Amino acid sequence: MEVSENAGESLDLRFLSLTSLPNLGQLRELRHLNLTDCQLHKLAENPPVAQVFFNALGQLNNLQTLNLSNNNLGRLAENPQVAKAFAKGLSQLRNLQTLNLNNNNLDRLAENTQAVQVFANCLAQLHQLQSFTLIGDNLGKLCGNAQVAPLLPTV
Repeated sequence: MEVSENAGESLDLRFLSLTSLPNLGQLRELRHLNLTDCQLHKLAENPPVAQVFFNALGQLNNLQTLNLSNNNLGRLAENPQVAKAFAKGLSQLRNLQTLNLNNNNLDRLAENTQAVQVFANCLAQLHQLQSFTLIGDNLGKLCGNAQVAPLLPTV
């Protein structure tokens, strides 16, 4: 998939099955990205592609809004290499103000304390974050874990 440098400040790729990320690194002015329902959980099956994908995502220095809802991202915890790539890419989005992670089965992270710690540390790097939504995830399971709860940041 080719993305024009003239794509503007917003890019909506929802409902596309993404196995690789278009060359988003060219979109220096991109401020809003919608990746809803893009089956990003499938990246867990191909760590090299996942690393390229999340590295490209992390290069979007001006990104303010990111919607990753409905991607079953909890499955990324099945592959520690991919989970770390996701967290690294996300943590590089220093201007991110709004993050939507609704309906991603993130409660699966409770099964892997290391994955939770990586994710929590990632969120702690997002100093500009003002809105963080996790609707549809059983966070009671995650927050109820005595080992996990102290790792979760308050936003």
